[in-house]
Amino acid sequence: MRETVIRSFIAGVFFTLGIGTTALLAVVPNIFSPGESLDSTKMNANFAAIDPQFSTTEIATHKRWIDGKVIYRKVIDVGALPNNTTNTVAHGITGVDKILEIYGSATNGIATRPLPYPSNVASDTILINTDTTVISITTGFNWSAYTGKVVLDYAKN
Repeated sequence: MRETVIRSFIAGVFFTLGIGTTALLAVVPNIFSPGESLDSTKMNANFAAIDPQFSTTEIATHKRWIDGKVIYRKVIDVGALPNNTTNTVAHGITGVDKILEIYGSATNGIATRPLPYPSNVASDTILINTDTTVISITTGFNWSAYTGKVVLDYAKN
C-alpha cells in the first residue's frame, strides 16, 4: 500500500509540473520494483485514485488560476435540453469568483452532441451560459430528446 501511495505521489508531481511520460520513465526506474513496467494505464489508475477528474460534487483540480486561486470543477446534470427556449438549472456552487470554463455533452442515447453546439443552421445551435447561481441552456430547435451534463471549472472567493 505504501509503495502505491509513493508511486501515485510521484506520478502526480510529474503530472502537476507538466513533465511528460518520457521524462518520468527516465527518472523513476530505480524507484519501482525490478522488472516492473510503468505504463500509462497504471499511472492513470493510481493518479485517478488520489485525484478524481470529474465529479457531481465539487472537487479541487490541483490547478491554479493566474491570480493563484485554486480551480475547482463540478459536473452538473442539466436534464432534458429545451424545446426552442431557455432552461435554467441551479449549479449549487457557493462563493463563485469567476467561471473559467463551461462545456459538456448531450445525448439521446444514439447520438452525442458537444455543449455548446455550434451549427451552420442558427436554429440548431445550443448555447450554454452561466453565472454565479445557474446554468442557462438556450436552443432554437426541439432538443428535448437529448439530456446533458455540463462541466464547470471555476475559482472561488
